[in-house]
Amino acid sequence: MRLSEHIGPRGTVNGYTLCLSAAETARWGDAWPCSTLAGSRLTVAVDRNGLFDLLVNGRSANVDGHELDAIVADHLTGPYRHLWPCWEAPK
Repeated sequence: MRLSEHIGPRGTVNGYTLCLSAAETARWGDAWPCSTLAGSRLTVAVDRNGLFDLLVNGRSANVDGHELDAIVADHLTGPYRHLWPCWEAPK
């Protein structure tokens, strides 16, 4: 997994890009029945407005929203979770 921050002009994190390898999505897919992402390379780019880029195996793709929410949420570390829609903003 690679996680790259998007830093704003005041040094705050304005977003991130999350990259998962085919091996990582395959392992994750073992726990997600009928996964459409298992065994695929996944790149997700998010800013404060939400998802702005999604690539599966280097190409734009339509994926199941529930599966996308779950795989991203499972791989995000704490400081970035508030930028993913299924997580609450930190208090």
